[in-house]
Amino acid sequence: MSANLPSGTVTFLFTDIEGSTPLWEREPGRMRLALAQHDTILRQAVADQHGQVYKVIGDAIQAAFALPAEALAAALAAQRELAAVSWPTSVPLRVRMGLHTGPAEAAAADYTTTHTLNRVARIMAAAHGGQTVLSSETAELMRGDLPAGVRLLDLGQHRMKGMTRREHLFQLNAPDLPGQFPALATLDAVPNNLPVQLTSFIGRAQELAEIRELLTPTPALSRHPSPSPKRELPRSGEGEGPGVGVRLLTLTGSGGTGKTRLSLQVAADLLPQFPDGAWLVELAPLADPAQVPVTVAATLGMQLLPGAPLLDSLADYLRARQALLVLDNCEHLIAACAQFANHLLRQCPRIRFLASSREALGIAGETTYHVPSLGVPDERCDTLPALLQFDAARLFVERAQAAQPRFAPTTHNLGVIVQICHRLDGIPLAIELAAARVKLLSVEQIAVRLDDRFRLLTGGSRAALPRQQTLRALIDWSYDLLSEPERALLRRLSVFVGGWTLEAAEAVGEEKDEGGRMKDELIHPSSFRLHPLDFLDLLSQLVNKSLVVVDDDPEQMARRYRLLETIRQYARDRLLDVERGEAAAARDRHLTYFAHLSDEAEPGLRGPDAPDWSSRLTRELDNVRAALNWGLERHPEDALTIMGNLMYFWPIVLTSIAEREWLLGALAQTVALPAVEGAADQRRRTRGLMTAGVLLSITNPAFNERTYGMAVEAVHLARQLDDPVLLAHALSVQVTALQYGDAALARAIAEEVVALARRQHDTYLLASSLGALAWVASRQGDDPARQAAIAEVRRLVGRAGYVHRGAPILIQLALAARMRGDLAQARADLEDAVRVYGQVHDTLSELIAQSELAHLLRQTGQLGPAQDVYRQTIPKWRDMGHRSAVANQLESFGFIAIAQAQPRRAARLLGAAEALREVVGTPMLDEERVEYDGQVAALRAALEQARLDEAWAAGRALSIDQAIEYTLHET
Repeated sequence: MSANLPSGTVTFLFTDIEGSTPLWEREPGRMRLALAQHDTILRQAVADQHGQVYKVIGDAIQAAFALPAEALAAALAAQRELAAVSWPTSVPLRVRMGLHTGPAEAAAADYTTTHTLNRVARIMAAAHGGQTVLSSETAELMRGDLPAGVRLLDLGQHRMKGMTRREHLFQLNAPDLPGQFPALATLDAVPNNLPVQLTSFIGRAQELAEIRELLTPTPALSRHPSPSPKRELPRSGEGEGPGVGVRLLTLTGSGGTGKTRLSLQVAADLLPQFPDGAWLVELAPLADPAQVPVTVAATLGMQLLPGAPLLDSLADYLRARQALLVLDNCEHLIAACAQFANHLLRQCPRIRFLASSREALGIAGETTYHVPSLGVPDERCDTLPALLQFDAARLFVERAQAAQPRFAPTTHNLGVIVQICHRLDGIPLAIELAAARVKLLSVEQIAVRLDDRFRLLTGGSRAALPRQQTLRALIDWSYDLLSEPERALLRRLSVFVGGWTLEAAEAVGEEKDEGGRMKDELIHPSSFRLHPLDFLDLLSQLVNKSLVVVDDDPEQMARRYRLLETIRQYARDRLLDVERGEAAAARDRHLTYFAHLSDEAEPGLRGPDAPDWSSRLTRELDNVRAALNWGLERHPEDALTIMGNLMYFWPIVLTSIAEREWLLGALAQTVALPAVEGAADQRRRTRGLMTAGVLLSITNPAFNERTYGMAVEAVHLARQLDDPVLLAHALSVQVTALQYGDAALARAIAEEVVALARRQHDTYLLASSLGALAWVASRQGDDPARQAAIAEVRRLVGRAGYVHRGAPILIQLALAARMRGDLAQARADLEDAVRVYGQVHDTLSELIAQSELAHLLRQTGQLGPAQDVYRQTIPKWRDMGHRSAVANQLESFGFIAIAQAQPRRAARLLGAAEALREVVGTPMLDEERVEYDGQVAALRAALEQARLDEAWAAGRALSIDQAIEYTLHET
């Protein structure tokens, strides 16, 4: 295939062999010979007219031509040759062909998917074997330019599946070719009442393929693409025989996910398989369950017999027919729909049902298919083609352009469109309502107002059902169908952020009395008869009704649950509206649960199970933040408990300066509260001080009086409590605070921690305190003590179950090895630290280890590898808000430039670093200053003062983003 394809206005010829599947099954050997003849004929006809065959799919061929006359001539020649050839098969091959002219853009050896290609595919699919059908565009271009004896037969307007408007089609007639064919296989050829869609159907390729496969009898499955391996097809219910396929398929999903539109598209696609038609039964307007069979009968145009039971009459009418009934919006008539479908399934073997509902009908023979939200783009979509790969973004852009033709995505608003799609959970109706607002607002203004989405997302089509005209009305419909106990639980679940476990939901959703029994009166209003309730049944009902989402995590034994953010905001508003103190009570229980979880986590985070606890807490991080916010407002002692218990978790998960500053502010707020008598309060306060000390030490490793003061107070409180475990960890924080302070005092404290750790048989604490001791000994020049500590640390961190906790010590060991000149060992330790931190998902520490590795590579002359690592780490430091680390890395890039004889580049980088350090207010450490001064002296020797000053000033004028961009792309 040639990659030099025509672009612009292109005429396409698509061909396909009619009825090839049974021939392949009956006589595969002969079909192979026949297909070779077929391909030769088609390729030669195309080549003779200067066209190009650019794609072959099985026995289907796609060709492109610069001129419509050439495409028509190729089709005519091919049909004549195909009709004349002697075929090795028992019946001759009959090929259907479609021609269409439209805009198209070549992409290498193929074309980008466009409406033009979709149309020619539909036109070809409507034809019969031996028939060539043209679009009106191609026919118009050929008027007056037809070959002698050839004419175009007007076939009229046709509805095509997947097309939003009727197509005017023409048949190519020649005296020596057959001219009589059955009616085209379009929507007009089969009786139906499927409405013409006024907007394009976007995406859902995987769902369409899977649903078609489920509804298609087994022998015909080979005609359809297999479902994506990413998603397992649902299993059929009872009563399915071999070769029958699914008789009742219910599409479930939350409101606004597009179940109705998907049902109609599937019905249109499968229409040729149902000679007695596909019939849409709209149930949304009905309130009386008895009207379900009446509405079906009216839809089918049945003549009812007086006195005959309606269900029996329907069964008699449909028993011999092969038809598809689309039952749309069953949820409010679920029992009546279930009874109706069950009766006809048993009486009418050739009838199939495609139902849409918030919940399954719940009868034998039913298969349920959950319709997910549209795929949303990720943050890496920084170009329009990448953005439009995702269905949610495509829907937003197309509907926005329909509302405001001048709207166009730009490089500036791509990220905002991504944000809108995410915050609206990929719900099609919500996205369409948001896109409609571009008539009045920019996408940036729309995104800002999504916190009040129920007031923003109104004004849907006046022709739509009332509940589809606003986002609130859509969810009101689902909420009003719930029982009061289900509503109460949904409201209470809205306190969770980012999902929950079953145990957490039980703790928040249930209100229990002193005996641990569920208090019915808090869930039922007085108008309900009180009776025992099983919480799990209530949660199951919310799952069945598509309000609660169940997430399977293959790495976890237990499932997690969540609300789509739109549902959560709605339920939260309902929770706040209830005048029973329900919101405060639910948030109190949420806080209590996560305070207890932190109690469980505290010992686990400092033991061999730390990776498991870190993973669990990371999944709950949004909930922990929500609990802390409520605690700071109402129950500061519980907030302090959580913050202090998770001392070893925060450095892993809080990667940005802003996050740490927030937590430090919260700690300062709670620690400063008046003390309450009792050991529990003193222990809580001690852990809070320790946590603050750890965070401050990481943020600013240089000696700091504030950090040290907190550590000293924590040690004092721990000694008063006579708790050796707490004391040992408080002392370890004090050592950390002194790592660049008084070396003699730091050594004395480190030796005390070592002794305590030995008595407590705490392997991790012993390893970390020995690492601190080795560091302090290095500062004091006590090489024997340093080597002894390092040797013991290496034995300890290799023990089973503790390798994951050895990463911090590995960095200390690497720094110590570098100080003594053992660079090979230092590099090995740092590479191990990078690997271990990656395994436990400690992003910040992994970044620290990578940066130290880059420094080592640079200082040993491996400038290229060092620069590669710096280019990975510097934007991450920027994104985390660690501007002092960015300044350090700018300096490192400058040192590399000096070594590469690029003094002007070095001066700009060092100038940018100097300006950034002044803004941040973070001076260099003494060790850093020594190298810096030496490098600047070398730079002054390499560049005359005037040019140095000019480049330095240019660097100082750079913003942080400009400076990073300079490091990444300039050489």
